Amino acid sequence: MSVWKIQASGQAAPLYLIDSRLAGDAPNPLCGTAGCVFFAYIPSSDRYQQVFLAYLDPRLPPEVELFEVITTLEEGFPTLMVHQLDGRHLQQLTLSFTGQRYEVVNTQHLPQVYE
Repeated sequence: MSVWKIQASGQAAPLYLIDSRLAGDAPNPLCGTAGCVFFAYIPSSDRYQQVFLAYLDPRLPPEVELFEVITTLEEGFPTLMVHQLDGRHLQQLTLSFTGQRYEVVNTQHLPQVYE
């Protein structure tokens, strides 16, 4: 597993994005045919609040990042761009923080075809 600490300028608190994939070929109960589980947490009082949970397929073309952090803040946290393959086309999901969790606010299918 890996954890990314995201802290953009002006952000209210750090955002911790957790990738549940294990290194090597170890069996992982958090990965399946739909992809692997990705979580995000923010600090809240004396605990951490889960603000994102989704199965995402990390298998993307080499030049495409799974997550992209956009410095536009919503409710004190950055907007996230998630890329997924939908057949042979790239789907781009824009996630914004609502004050409670990250939700998809826009979905685009990009015209480029991937083999």
